[in-house]
Amino acid sequence: MMKNLFLILILSLLTAPLVWAQDESNSSATEKSAPTGDENKADQYFFDENYKSALGEYLILLEEEPEDLKYNFNTGLCYLNSDFEQIKAIPFFEKVVFYDEEASTVYYLMGKAYQVDHQFDRAIDMFNKFIEFHDMGSEFSVEEAQIEIEYCENAYELMKFPKDCTFENLGGHLNSAYPDYFPFVTIDERFIAYTSKRDDGSVLMPNGTYASNIYFSEVKDGEYQDGVPMPGATNDPAESEVIVGMSGEGDQILLMKGQEGISGDIFSADFHDGILDNMKPLDQKVNSKYREIAASYSLDGNSIYFVSDRPDGYGGTDIWIIKKLPNGKWGVPFNAGPDVNSERDEDFPNLSPDGEFLYFSSKGHFSMGGYDIFKSKWNIDSLRFVNPRNLGYPINSVDDDMNFRISRSGRYGYMSALREDGYGDYDIYRVTINEVESEYSVLRGAITSLESQFDVLSAEITVTFLNNGELFGIYTPNPNSLRYVIILPPGEFEIFVDSPGFEPVSFEVKILGKSSFQPEIVRDLKLQAK
Repeated sequence: MMKNLFLILILSLLTAPLVWAQDESNSSATEKSAPTGDENKADQYFFDENYKSALGEYLILLEEEPEDLKYNFNTGLCYLNSDFEQIKAIPFFEKVVFYDEEASTVYYLMGKAYQVDHQFDRAIDMFNKFIEFHDMGSEFSVEEAQIEIEYCENAYELMKFPKDCTFENLGGHLNSAYPDYFPFVTIDERFIAYTSKRDDGSVLMPNGTYASNIYFSEVKDGEYQDGVPMPGATNDPAESEVIVGMSGEGDQILLMKGQEGISGDIFSADFHDGILDNMKPLDQKVNSKYREIAASYSLDGNSIYFVSDRPDGYGGTDIWIIKKLPNGKWGVPFNAGPDVNSERDEDFPNLSPDGEFLYFSSKGHFSMGGYDIFKSKWNIDSLRFVNPRNLGYPINSVDDDMNFRISRSGRYGYMSALREDGYGDYDIYRVTINEVESEYSVLRGAITSLESQFDVLSAEITVTFLNNGELFGIYTPNPNSLRYVIILPPGEFEIFVDSPGFEPVSFEVKILGKSSFQPEIVRDLKLQAK
């Protein structure tokens, strides 16, 4: 996410005149006539980081004064902070460097635009130009540019070998035209809780988004139902609430609440029968005077993995662990170690249901841009998680990718992503990792006659895919018992049974691959004689 990347730069631009050295012959480029647009309104939107509204105003101003450097620069930043149009920032930034080829900050921003568009060679060229012309007045450092070059090189390599996975948007029941993000799913995938910034009576923030609230949805007949606000001591329309963790059973919710963009304490709350109650801050050994920004429970509830920038870490925010003592009190937190934590930021630790893997986000290790999702395996000898592995592209992208929740089978992961098939902003997706085998269900039963005087001697069972009518397979029951066994993958099928002397029978069956998975489905059939 680049939404707050340029806040310091924005503030400096709005509190001081935007001046670049120019040839005297081009001085008219910054002379102001009376534009038809509203500059004050544009600047206020821009100051509030309401880039969408600011963009509309600056485009009007540019129609009147196309050479104005401030308007071009701010328009470029608005595009750079958009969801899908970052590359449109380039011509506006180019207009700025046309008048001052040593405007180093602009080269950095052009590098970001090319990077998001996967034009890594051009991005690296821009970051190198930034380094060449860098001056102390820039809002970005040479080190930051070198990190971005590293990200570009990593992305180039990771995208050579994309992972075989499929993104499934969880649909309009969960997602909206507003940001929906940070999904947490129970082990059985029957329940999902997430954060949303939708227009549900919450306060409209100056940046054009609504205060965040926590939503949840449950599965019925294999489908998630409409997401609804989580009732209880939360979702105050004047505050922002963000879910940052959840127990495997979904009976304990971890959340942060307070003013938008300001880190506070992490709270725990019980969740039963659709009600959130008994909210209280986590132990003071977790919450401290430093920043704590995410947490998760172990499956047995006796350990908490949390993120903090407290001292004695390895750099930035680190993952820490605290364990419950035999007397029921919490022990002393300890760092998860240098295999997991890097010199940069880590976030959102999530244990796999079997406790064998730790999934987390990191800006370090081998990231392809900002936060990437990594997977670290528990080592029984060293008693720590080791060897973090990047989950690869397209699960990870050049943007920030955070909070990956894996299913019990390891085949499905839940995450939020900004994709063009979405509903307008960040949406919640279910990612199928195709290299992990799906769970199959057994459909079995016996075929008999409805009337005792007639015997079913043989039958043929035809199975087709319900969505397109394609043949899945033809089966013959056991000739002695007329019992049948069919193994089916997740999907919807039509079962057609034909037997000489009897009316054909057909029925539909849905094999569910997530929360409502059934290892065995029994359907005994009684046929009507002709």
